[in-house]
Amino acid sequence: TDKTGNTSSSTSRLFTILMDGTPPTKVQTVNDSLTADIDFSSSTVQLSANWSTATDTESGVSRYWYAIGTSAGDTSVRSWTDNGTATYMTASGLSLTNGIKYYISVKAENGSGVTSAYTSSDGVTIDSIAPSEVSNLTATGSDGRIDLSWSNPSAADFAGTAIVRKTGGYPANVGDGTLIYNASGTTHADTG
Repeated sequence: TDKTGNTSSSTSRLFTILMDGTPPTKVQTVNDSLTADIDFSSSTVQLSANWSTATDTESGVSRYWYAIGTSAGDTSVRSWTDNGTATYMTASGLSLTNGIKYYISVKAENGSGVTSAYTSSDGVTIDSIAPSEVSNLTATGSDGRIDLSWSNPSAADFAGTAIVRKTGGYPANVGDGTLIYNASGTTHADTG
């Protein structure tokens, strides 16, 4: 009834409210990149991750949350952030330190607002400093062949040495000439 006496007809309505007090399943895997998991990143301002889906048979998964820190579950770099329903993320504008390992943690939230336990990545170490150069390079020529030998840097994250051949001058970069070697050994015989 309103102030002037108008009365609406009576209608009965049935409302169903789903109460879901159980959390979604836990995310099983968090990878430190948008594709396969990585152990090192050269960026000091950005991290990315992707993860497996969680499920909730009662009210569904409504969103994922991620956080970034220096240990599993830590939020010291980026506090819990709503990521919607996407199972990947890229966080920019970070201030990451060379040599420090960072972990991305993810949890799921269901339609009733209940969150799962978090799962963390195995961590990604920031490596923004290039390794030192190879040393003790020797080249010995004989009969259409040049035997090369060298000592690799001792850095723990050293991945390999690239050797480029160029006629008429020194190569400016790895793409400036013919790549004749790209591995972690200490010798190579060039017959080209």
